[in-house]
Amino acid sequence: MGYRSHGWKRTLASMAVGFSVLAGGMVLAPSAHAAAARCTGAMAAPDSWADRCTVTSGRSGAWTKCADGTEIFGPLQRKGRYIFAGECGRHGRYVSHGTYDEHRKIHRHRRGH
Repeated sequence: MGYRSHGWKRTLASMAVGFSVLAGGMVLAPSAHAAAARCTGAMAAPDSWADRCTVTSGRSGAWTKCADGTEIFGPLQRKGRYIFAGECGRHGRYVSHGTYDEHRKIHRHRRGH
């Protein structure tokens, strides 16, 4: 099963603020299960990041914290493989990123390699 994306190589250049790239765009009702997501290691630019993630249970989404304190939450995704990404744009550099679950519990990830 491959990653659901619309052009990984152009994702960083063309991403909208705090989104997850996927083919279907389907959003489901909240799950009763706790969310879990594993990510492989982000690729980063000064104001954006992208990471290949696998949601193993529940629902998870991309989370980005920007230099001005703004927090951006991407859409929640169900079980599967995704490219999570975030971009601060006018909010300055990004300072932290990770995933969050349907209860808005944030799981911080290391800044890009």
